[in-house]
Amino acid sequence: MNELGVQKPSQREAAMLLARHVANDILSGARAPSDGAKEIWDLSVAPSTHMHELDAFVYWASEWDERPEDWPLMEKAIRCAARDL
Repeated sequence: MNELGVQKPSQREAAMLLARHVANDILSGARAPSDGAKEIWDLSVAPSTHMHELDAFVYWASEWDERPEDWPLMEKAIRCAARDL
């Protein structure tokens, strides 16, 4: 990357780039909303600073297993969060 003059992203920037990629996969249908939310949750804990932009994914992923009756609502909320990201 140095040879190409490309600056290495910070840990936070890299996590956000990956989170946006996962969000695009959710929106395109390439990834299930629940799986994508859980993956973004994992990304949100990597940087040393909290990433509030990912809070919706963390919330819905943490509630997923406990509330199967709400899965349709949760999927819709995850897709909305993916669009917002």
